Amino acid sequence: MALYLFLFRSEYFEFCMDERLGTHINAPKMYHHINGSFSTDHIPLERLINVPAVVIDLLDRFGQDHSRMLTLDHLRKWEEKHGQIPHGSYVILRTGWSDFFRETDQFLGNFQDQNRQVYPGFSVPAVEWLLSTRGIMGLGTECIDVELGWKTKNQVKKLLAAQNLLSIVQLANLQNLPARHLELTISPLKLQNGAGGPARVYAVTAGHTRHHNGNHGSHLAANQDNIDGRSSNKVQRSPSTESSAQYYNKATLYPPKDQTLRSLGMAIKPTNSLLVWTMVLGISFY
Repeated sequence: MALYLFLFRSEYFEFCMDERLGTHINAPKMYHHINGSFSTDHIPLERLINVPAVVIDLLDRFGQDHSRMLTLDHLRKWEEKHGQIPHGSYVILRTGWSDFFRETDQFLGNFQDQNRQVYPGFSVPAVEWLLSTRGIMGLGTECIDVELGWKTKNQVKKLLAAQNLLSIVQLANLQNLPARHLELTISPLKLQNGAGGPARVYAVTAGHTRHHNGNHGSHLAANQDNIDGRSSNKVQRSPSTESSAQYYNKATLYPPKDQTLRSLGMAIKPTNSLLVWTMVLGISFY
């Protein structure tokens, strides 16, 4: 019999964070504590995968003005140019604010006083109009919140939560997106009973592969190729005969070759590196 002593060296990261840090979602449960409000781990897949989106680009109009907000007039002018916002879409506000992510005073308006922070956001009348006339799926922004800082007192998120809708904040790379004809996939960390969660967010641009109906259902209507060049089979889905879980488990999430998959999130760098030595005692008989 012989004894063997093995010593393994491994290194891994450990970090602790708030559920709403970096690119993240705000779940309906955050501001609407009633039965049936979705927590992070219960948001339906139909609201997270390949959902239509539009981008309202107000970078030139807002400049570096913290007190600017998206208004109903902005939405009407956008529709005059680009057409009606599709039902069941995410509406994303581009302000250029992601450029200030490392400049806390510029990013937040007032870093020292949380109750006086201000940054561009959605006006309450604009959101009420989007909900009542366009049936949107949610809102997105580059800023730390969809509100106009402290001034709107969480009214926008409460309007969304009342209809079980979420918001996505601290998005990045919006300059790469067209005004419309794109789809979002949102991958939040599945936090049990969470009121939010860090998320990876992707946009597929150019061409159409899904067509959404008025009930937020969808079907895949074209051949899709994986980005590594391997083809996948055509998939047809009828919302009435196949559950979302069954559908999304078998349908590819990669775009066709004529489409572009873009990441819209900010990366979070772990701060602590742990070095672990593991000892294994081996015994062999011979």
